[in-house]
Amino acid sequence: MDYYKEVEMPLKWIALDSWWYPKGSGGGVLIWEPQPDGNAFPNGLGAFRERVGGLSFMMHNRHWSANNLYATQNGGAYPFSIDKQSQLSIPLSAQFWDDLIRNHTEVGLVTYLQVSALLAACGCPLHNTTTPV
Repeated sequence: MDYYKEVEMPLKWIALDSWWYPKGSGGGVLIWEPQPDGNAFPNGLGAFRERVGGLSFMMHNRHWSANNLYATQNGGAYPFSIDKQSQLSIPLSAQFWDDLIRNHTEVGLVTYLQVSALLAACGCPLHNTTTPV
């Protein structure tokens, strides 16, 4: 960060791509939290944000795994539609999104990027699912 300050580069946010969270079946998100091994953010996202001078985050989300830890079917608190063939899923609750975004704005999230084109490309029938909000 010292270099960016030295050259007066006006950074406003940092993009966190799909490397920072663990994947489950179908290559989707298992849980949208830092990798449990601590390699990505050993002291958590909040500490990382402090380290980068309080910059905000644009956080990427690939797609949801069938075995994601949020789904009631897997012991979580939110209903998901799960496609066993593709091993992908889609949240069915507006409360899920409210909670996910609220929990991450506390550590610097300003933009959430959901990559859903993969659902259509893989032939997953869930890509036409809609969730009332």
